[in-house]
Amino acid sequence: MTGSKINSMLILIVIMLIISAMSINAAEESDGGADARSRIAVYVTGGRSDSDNKALATYILSELIRVRGDKYVAIERSEAFLEQIKNEHVKQRSGAIDDSQISRLGKQSGVQLICVVDITPVMDAFLVSARILDVETAKVSAVGVSNSKLRNAADMRNAANEVVGAMFGIAEKSGIKIRLGARIAYNNSYLRSASVSERYADDETGIVVNRYENEIGPGGIAGGVVVDFGITNKLSIITGFEAVYRVPVNMEILTVSEAALSIPLLVRWRLTENLPVFIDAGIQADVPLSTKLTIEGNDPVTLQERKPFDIGIVLGAGYFIGKNLSIDIRGIIGVTPFDEDNKKHLMNQLNLGLNYIF
Repeated sequence: MTGSKINSMLILIVIMLIISAMSINAAEESDGGADARSRIAVYVTGGRSDSDNKALATYILSELIRVRGDKYVAIERSEAFLEQIKNEHVKQRSGAIDDSQISRLGKQSGVQLICVVDITPVMDAFLVSARILDVETAKVSAVGVSNSKLRNAADMRNAANEVVGAMFGIAEKSGIKIRLGARIAYNNSYLRSASVSERYADDETGIVVNRYENEIGPGGIAGGVVVDFGITNKLSIITGFEAVYRVPVNMEILTVSEAALSIPLLVRWRLTENLPVFIDAGIQADVPLSTKLTIEGNDPVTLQERKPFDIGIVLGAGYFIGKNLSIDIRGIIGVTPFDEDNKKHLMNQLNLGLNYIF
């Protein structure tokens, strides 16, 4: 089987895996994923101003969808619904929110759940208390509280995280969230500046020199473990390790293939909390485990001149297919020599990966 056929087959396998994953995700949504989720809105009262109430409501709704996206979905035209609550003056004389009136308005607007948030001044700070109200039964299903000065957006975001975490018992001792996952990828490696000259005597023309340049080969495959250190909703550190088989040298008269261990260290930035697109940047260390040189017509031999490790700069981007499933593409630009013979022999890699984070 030729290199181009192997290359095409590997690409086809990865594309089929991605299409299958997307089909499964779409099927789950059509069978009751999005439709089965409860429509939820957030109503905040008691803040310094309407704009503060609106900002805190946005943070709490975002956090609710982040941690319970499999159960909740934000309602459309939530602004109109919340304005209706405000205009109906649903507060009782005591200043408390009348849950029965909120339930009635929720039914009229097609809302199933309402997260009602009260902000109460306490000395030099505020007590933020929240409850999730079922509009059909007027029963409260979850309660959470937080203390905050609510001075700026960061305070509001932290209060939202604490309130929602308290509601569902997921408040964490550390701000860093660690998740494990798996990754499978198509790998194509290319050794820059690699060439071979062949000299032989010809009875008619004398000494003949043929020069062979490296070409992009059939590629290989990689797979391993992913560790995701979540710092914020949009920022995380990605590391782990992958076992990889690749063919960095592909010439007419010889090839170089190897098994290696890749260890990336990446910063992942999600462009926005609602847009499922992210970018990756960082470095990757590769440790070759077995590097074989095969000259046409001969058995493979170990490449003795191989360097003990490679370092590369990683730039990439990806897309979240689902809550835990994503695809990505990474380019790795080699900055350390591949072998002892030539410092210009630097290896570039291109990875197309499918990831699942538990």
